[in-house]
Amino acid sequence: MKILVINGSPKGERSNTYKLTRAFLDGIKSVHGDDTEIAVLDVNKLNIKSCLGCFACWDKTPGRCCISDDMQGVIEKLLWADITVWSFPLYYFNVPGKLKCLIDRQLPMILPFMNTDTVGGGHPTRYDMSGKKNRHYIHLRLLHRRKQL
Repeated sequence: MKILVINGSPKGERSNTYKLTRAFLDGIKSVHGDDTEIAVLDVNKLNIKSCLGCFACWDKTPGRCCISDDMQGVIEKLLWADITVWSFPLYYFNVPGKLKCLIDRQLPMILPFMNTDTVGGGHPTRYDMSGKKNRHYIHLRLLHRRKQL
């Protein structure tokens, strides 16, 4: 089993969110042992630029973004993984900014038309995702609450 962890916390491995993720991964390894291969992407260490909204990945270069940065490697890892774990804190009711860029830049992974046969009636995937848990994300979220004064 190949597991990809996308660590979206700006604090990286020091974050409380990633501590929860490590406990989750330790549990998986205790059950599956050596059959588990884990790759971790720290979003904060990656060079991922914002989506331009040009849709070149749909028209001019189908399946490939026109921006040269680390995102193509992220897409390759997403296709490699059997399970993707999205690990991130919630900041002001949303994901951290760099993670949002990564999410937006997944546009080349889908086709440029809607299909009623897809889950939720959205865009079908460009790649064969059957047998993968990438479509059903495991979100590990840690909510930090501060005492009100």
